Amino acid sequence: MQIRSYFRKHSPDPNAEFGIESEVMETFIRSSAGYCVITYVLGIGDRHLENLMLKPTGHLLHIDFGFIFGKDPKPMPAPMRLTKEMVQCMGGKDSVGFAAFQRYCCQGYNILRYKAPLILSLLNLLKNSGIKDFCVTQNANAVIEQVKEKLRLDLSVEDEASAEEYLKAKLEDSVSAIMPVLMDMVHGAAVATR
Repeated sequence: MQIRSYFRKHSPDPNAEFGIESEVMETFIRSSAGYCVITYVLGIGDRHLENLMLKPTGHLLHIDFGFIFGKDPKPMPAPMRLTKEMVQCMGGKDSVGFAAFQRYCCQGYNILRYKAPLILSLLNLLKNSGIKDFCVTQNANAVIEQVKEKLRLDLSVEDEASAEEYLKAKLEDSVSAIMPVLMDMVHGAAVATR
């Protein structure tokens, strides 16, 4: 409930659900959905808690892009960085807030699937960009294949229901993942000893 406490401190509204301005909660839910989907599709790595920034307005931001396109310094990363605290802040797994979060994730995911030809064309243009771990042709081709797999392009764009089922399973895997929690503890201890 630390996230709610933070929002209550910076954006209190005693008449709103959880005592937090409804606009802030909506922004948190929407930005969390966007964050989860885009970091999953682009394979953004190193998603420990110190690389996340939460603004009093509800915006959730990832602030370190040193590991992208499937590279991650941590073993067995979850598909998305979706903590139990984030879900609790939304109201829990059976809440209206979490249902809205899932709906926004699915909408965003299906939009990206629909726009896959554009996304893949842009990734092809990046082959000579100088981006570490991407510019070698076989790495770039592997990254592009990985993005295709994550977008489930084996399903037709019209098959939104199957794509949503797939994404919801990834969300569930992410919430119940143990390794990110352990890695956050290790990372926190390492930072504390500096």
